[in-house]
Parts: sequence; structure tokens; C-alpha cells
Amino acid sequence: MFDDAVFRGSTCKAVSIRWKLLYIVYPILLLHQGPILEFSLCISRLSSCCEIDQIILHLSKSDTLKKLTLCIGAGDDHKLLPAFFKLQQLTDLKLQNCVFQPPVTFKGFSSLVSLCLNNVSITEEVFLQFISNCPELKNFTLIGDEKHLTGCWNSGFVELFECLPLVQHLCMSCYPVKVIHITLDYIILSARKCIATE
Repeated sequence: MFDDAVFRGSTCKAVSIRWKLLYIVYPILLLHQGPILEFSLCISRLSSCCEIDQIILHLSKSDTLKKLTLCIGAGDDHKLLPAFFKLQQLTDLKLQNCVFQPPVTFKGFSSLVSLCLNNVSITEEVFLQFISNCPELKNFTLIGDEKHLTGCWNSGFVELFECLPLVQHLCMSCYPVKVIHITLDYIILSARKCIATE
């Protein structure tokens, strides 16, 4: 886990963070023997940079990574490169301030159980296709705003739940749904589903 404590607090300058990514974190990954099951890069002053891409490229070369946390804390959102979408063994994924634009060949993460998207730039089409291709997804968190949930979102909660048939824990700060008419029968059915999943 590489966080503010490792990087001597949040007062660390952006240049020294990039330097440490290149000359400390990356060499540690290169020298590590054995599988890497979990990796976390969560630094409050971390901004998008090519060193992050180098780390993800290295992690994508093995099929062992199960848990990944990538939190960009400052500056522009980080565009996830194609190497990220090769992390097919992921069971737990947390992204913050990233741009999620997968290649057309991407079919989702089939083993993903837990997903947290915090201010991740994504379109409705990509979002629905992505979560519908994560058949094991049980825990889902979506935190975003109009800047990150881009384009015109025309889907409703019904369509969202259809994409998440196994969901047990759902947390959303916002979801740009179109206004739909919900009947009392649907509310009762939804309440029963919530009770059954808890």
C-alpha cells in the first residue's frame, strides 16, 4: 500500500511524488518476487502522470492481481490505458478521479465482486455495458457528479438493477436517471428484494 504515510504526508510536492513513483515504487515492484495480489496507490496530492501507467503496465503482465485501489487526488483525471483493462483477475476495484474508456475488445471483469467508482468519468453506454459484464458483482458504489457521469443518461434504476442481479450492497451519491413513474407494486417488490439481499 502506497499512501500519504509512505509519501511523508499530503504536503509532498507533485514533482517529488512523481520522482518517488519512478525511483521507489516502480523498482519495488520490479524487485518483488512472487505474485502481487493487492496493490493500492492512494495519495492525496497524486496527479495524473505517466509513472502511474508504468506501474499499471507492470501489474498487468501477471495474472495474479486481485485487488486494486487507484486514487488520483489532485489535478486532471487519469485516463486508464489499455493495459489496465487486461487485469482480468480483479475481484476488488476502487478508482478515484480516473477516465474509464475501455477498448472495444474489453468484455468486463468476470471475477469482480466489489466495485467503487468515485468521480470516474464514464458515459452511460460504457457504464451499463461494463457492469453488465461483471456477473459476480455484489458490492457497488458510485460517487459522481455531472462532470464525471458524462453525456445524456436515459436509463433508470430498473435498468441499473437488471445489470446488477447479485448486488447485495449498493451505495450511490447520485445517478443521473431519467424521471420514471414508479408504482406502489414496484416499491413493494424493490423493498422485498432489499430485505432478501440483506
